[in-house]
Amino acid sequence: MNVAQVASLIEANNKFNKDLQRYFKGDMGRWEIFDLGCTFGELSVHLANANMYMRQGILTKAKRHGVNISALKHLPLMIAQANRAFKSREVGSVVVVLNLYDDDNQPVVVPVQTNTKGFEGTTQGNVNEIASIYGKKESVLQLWQEAGLELYNKKTLLIPQDSV
Repeated sequence: MNVAQVASLIEANNKFNKDLQRYFKGDMGRWEIFDLGCTFGELSVHLANANMYMRQGILTKAKRHGVNISALKHLPLMIAQANRAFKSREVGSVVVVLNLYDDDNQPVVVPVQTNTKGFEGTTQGNVNEIASIYGKKESVLQLWQEAGLELYNKKTLLIPQDSV
């Protein structure tokens, strides 16, 4: 990532964190959505050249799936730092594996639908939309890898973990 992309990612992360605090306080309007900014690096090759968005209900679903939603504070950075991503069996989707674990100590995955119709209130036509957040058994990820669905698997992070 170049300097401008890192600055854009940090700006999107800061905005997301402010919106997340508003969500926790109940100050977010019912129909407001989270804007996670553009995706850079390896993942950007597999997604639409557009911003990523998430509906508030995804956090409710994540909590029901045993994901500590407070741990999602830096979600845009976590997605940018993801070490693994898979093709989804659903056409037009990518499954991102975060460097985070759920209550059952399973890796947390974020399915992203690419090129979905834009949200009302956004200026973009097509966007990348987070469809869910939940834990996935490592054995399932291994099966996906063996089936050739892995898009990338890297061992180094784009942004050092201690800077998050």
